[in-house]
Amino acid sequence: MMTNSLLLGLVVCAFLIIAQNVVLKIYKRFPEHGIGLMYGSLGVKLMFVCGITLALRNEIENSILYAIVILMGVLYTNVKTVLDLYVNNK
Repeated sequence: MMTNSLLLGLVVCAFLIIAQNVVLKIYKRFPEHGIGLMYGSLGVKLMFVCGITLALRNEIENSILYAIVILMGVLYTNVKTVLDLYVNNK
């Protein structure tokens, strides 16, 4: 029942984490482009999440579980970004 929603949420969550790790690695090499990288990655992640959700909307059985898993991924990537950019640089 809820397995599809959980697995699809985890796939989207994995994409968010991988994309954020790639952006942080690029940022460490090119810190002068930090603002553009962050906003660009936000746009790419937003389009991916919206696209995959719209494409697979009939497969998502429990939309609340799906949204919670995605929210946890977003929160994790935001906290990781803050820790990597601000706390570790001091």
